[in-house]
Amino acid sequence: PTEDWLIVPGERVGKITATSTAAELIAAYGADNVKETEFFLGEGETEMGTGLFLDDETKTVRILWMDPENKATPATVELTGTKSVWKTAEGISLGTPLTKVQEINGKPFKLYGFEWDYGGSLSEGNKGNIKGLPHEDPEKGFQPVFFGLTFQPDYDAKPDYPQEKYSEVTGDTEFSSDHPVMQDVDPIVYAITVSFPEATE
Repeated sequence: PTEDWLIVPGERVGKITATSTAAELIAAYGADNVKETEFFLGEGETEMGTGLFLDDETKTVRILWMDPENKATPATVELTGTKSVWKTAEGISLGTPLTKVQEINGKPFKLYGFEWDYGGSLSEGNKGNIKGLPHEDPEKGFQPVFFGLTFQPDYDAKPDYPQEKYSEVTGDTEFSSDHPVMQDVDPIVYAITVSFPEATE
């Protein structure tokens, strides 16, 4: 059977769903491909989670559990790097450029400047086409995020890009994806997080 590498925000990452357990993932993907791993929470903190395909960076996925003792009920599924076989139906994956994400979204979105803990993370999806992005509802306030994207400049692709240009889009400030320097830098997706609506909701 062909492998299923589809990401559906809020629903599944391949065979990983809101009710998955590590035991089910071992049955689905094989014991050799499911191992314990550290999950980075940010600001230098880590927690133990479960990793899939840890020896192939293009397939690696890390899972943080709501019930870590029983390794059940994924809280967050995360992919990091510059290239992955996992992607959404629209083709968003690790390495997708900002200009392509904006095109798929159908309108600009907001992201934080680079070079700090939450640098490059998408902060407001602007109610575009991409489901599950962060957005604020005028009546309900900030909505749960089922699809988190973090961008970083692709320094290898632009080795001669002037450093002072980068500094225009760094720091704890929100920038629109259609900001001229953001468009010019055209950072790539470096991290994808998928979470699920609480089963109890």
